[in-house]
Amino acid sequence: MIAAAAYTLLLTYLLLAPQPLNVFGEAGLRAEDALDRTIADDVQHMVAYGLLGYLLARASSGAQPVTQHVCFWFCLAHAIGVEWLQVFVPARYFHWEDTEANVIGLVAGWLVPLYASRTDS
Repeated sequence: MIAAAAYTLLLTYLLLAPQPLNVFGEAGLRAEDALDRTIADDVQHMVAYGLLGYLLARASSGAQPVTQHVCFWFCLAHAIGVEWLQVFVPARYFHWEDTEANVIGLVAGWLVPLYASRTDS
């Protein structure tokens, strides 16, 4: 659960910072600009939320179903809410495509450990 919480904080920073890759200097800014105009942006969102969904599904796998549902709904709220909050961040914008990619990645990542645990039995 600690890994999932730490990753959630990192993901929140990356999605809400005005220019998160500027720590890499000019090359980071150019890479960020280039990625934003390609399908790699959608893939990036799917992978990021796929990992979050996977981590929280694994962390809550032994918990009560109610806890698992709360974790899933938290992820879903994060996937949608963070995109909406970008409206208030300079140099960031809300895009429905990013929200869709977040949700698709989240659901896919959440289902992987559930499917894997069913095939092990």
